[in-house]
Amino acid sequence: MLAKREKRERKVRRMNRVPHPTLPIKAVMFFSFFISVSLCYRAPRHFPRMQTEQFTFEGGYVTPEAIQERASLEDRSYFLLVNDVHADLWFKAGSDPNQRCINGTGTAGVFGEHVCDTPFHALDAALQATAKAFPDPDFLLYLGDAPPHNLDPHGYMDLNDMDVIDSIDRVIGSLSAAYPETVPVFPILGNHDTYPEECLPLSGKARTDWLGRVGDVYERCSGMTAQSVATFKEYGWYTEPINDAATLVVMNTVYYDMMNFYVMFEGCSDRTAPDQWTWLEDQLQTAEAEGKKVILALHRPVGYDAIQILSDFCVDASRTLEDILVRYSHVVPVSLAGHTHRDEWRVIRDPATDAPAHTIIVAPGATGYTVTNPGLRLVEWAPSTGEILGWTQLYWNIDLSNQYDYLDLRVGYRTVEEYGARNINATVMDGINQRLVADDSAFSTFYGHLYVENIDPTSWSRTDRALALCAIQYVNEPEYNQCLIDLDTNHMHV
Repeated sequence: MLAKREKRERKVRRMNRVPHPTLPIKAVMFFSFFISVSLCYRAPRHFPRMQTEQFTFEGGYVTPEAIQERASLEDRSYFLLVNDVHADLWFKAGSDPNQRCINGTGTAGVFGEHVCDTPFHALDAALQATAKAFPDPDFLLYLGDAPPHNLDPHGYMDLNDMDVIDSIDRVIGSLSAAYPETVPVFPILGNHDTYPEECLPLSGKARTDWLGRVGDVYERCSGMTAQSVATFKEYGWYTEPINDAATLVVMNTVYYDMMNFYVMFEGCSDRTAPDQWTWLEDQLQTAEAEGKKVILALHRPVGYDAIQILSDFCVDASRTLEDILVRYSHVVPVSLAGHTHRDEWRVIRDPATDAPAHTIIVAPGATGYTVTNPGLRLVEWAPSTGEILGWTQLYWNIDLSNQYDYLDLRVGYRTVEEYGARNINATVMDGINQRLVADDSAFSTFYGHLYVENIDPTSWSRTDRALALCAIQYVNEPEYNQCLIDLDTNHMHV
């Protein structure tokens, strides 16, 4: 009897035992994501080229000639930078902005809203207006993030894998419609150009399957050779020579995205991610041997957000990239990034000397989603040396565009005029940083640009100022924290 009772009690204890939650939950999440990204292959639909006449300048504030005169690009060459489009295939004019501009009845305008993703109508109009004013860029660099946001304060959008591919394909179609195939287009993978959102496997067939699908769309871009397409489909990165003086190197920063489930699962480790660092150093060494400059393209920059305490680039990976950029700063003095939806930059310092060594220029993007105006950027450069000289920021005012029923394209500013900079490097940008720290009026000008002219430039608080100035000066946590203490003693630092 005693033996039978003990046997029953052991059975009850086993049935009532609460399992350790960590491993089962991680396992379920891992396999659910793995299955979702390993679904059967479906080809993109290849949307046709779209044309719109809604960019007409007649009767508006500006003309193509006025924009050209304001940009004053006669003495330097340029290429077009497009990033963070977040274009919404389901945007509906006349819908409710508080329901993502896709449902209900409300005030959503034809050219978008500041709390919604970009309608393709506005994107097409902006690209074609830009092409009318600036028809001959040396090339077009597209920094990724085509689909609309999945998670949104106004609701969840249930995108499937085909929706993501269709969004990417439609954006590439918009670029192709605006510019002829003689303008090389170089695309990059953004964190939203994955399915599920922000989730790219670090290894295996699931990774190459997804990169292969995106690569099938990107191979339509006239700038990519067959070798670049093949490399992208395998790793999500590639390199292309621009001319005899410059090489474009495109990184895949989704491998270091702290919001990527597979990165979280591995603890932000490089253990299972492809060895991008060895590849990157090989490209920089090759360029160095050939006497060429490198234009480095990233989607996600290292460092901290300019409006909140947030750093979502894996710490160890950030340090590795910073070290490489410092050591090869003579080859790659400037890199170009997007992702933040803000007009800003980051200066990376040499830890041995504390001297500025590299600068990351961050473009705000073609979306008004984060209370900005959408914009495109003309990056001014010297093709004979491969050096970045500055930029001209274009934008369209969403409210005025909706009011007057045409796209109100404007020149926001030029760095050569606004900051007195004839070229761009870490030393120049560090000097601008010090001016912004010392001069509140200069900072107000920067603050207005930070939100792409959709904010009162003088409306900043002490904390706003500290967050922005510390973000553009320091990418490492100790220096960033000390900067917050120095500039805003009342702010809770990380």
